[in-house]
Amino acid sequence: MITRVVFKLFVLAVLFATPALAEPQTGRWETNYGPIEMTEKAGGFIGTYAYKNRPAHLAGKHNGDGTYRIIWVQEISEVECEELVQDSPYWGRAKFVFDGDKFIAHWNYCDRRIRNKRDFRWTGQFIGN
Repeated sequence: MITRVVFKLFVLAVLFATPALAEPQTGRWETNYGPIEMTEKAGGFIGTYAYKNRPAHLAGKHNGDGTYRIIWVQEISEVECEELVQDSPYWGRAKFVFDGDKFIAHWNYCDRRIRNKRDFRWTGQFIGN
């Protein structure tokens, strides 16, 4: 009887546990879309990268659930958004999850909702400062 109660409490604790928050590391990340230089900021991070040899950047805030919501902005892209973000029509959203020295993200253009398996996949590996 006590074993069942302890087991049920353990299962409930696992089911309702808040995911561990992995923080993005400051430095250079190699990704499937090229290198990103990331810097931690309070509650999130910023990053710079190049797209078609033009400067681009992203900024992320922690969602409180182990993920980061991201806005990326570029000077050029395959899709032009109706709205401007930081004076650019070339932007989108992403959701990042960090796991130590790796991340996995899903992204899309403009203000489209992120739906993981339906969106573009972005992965990265921390390579140092």
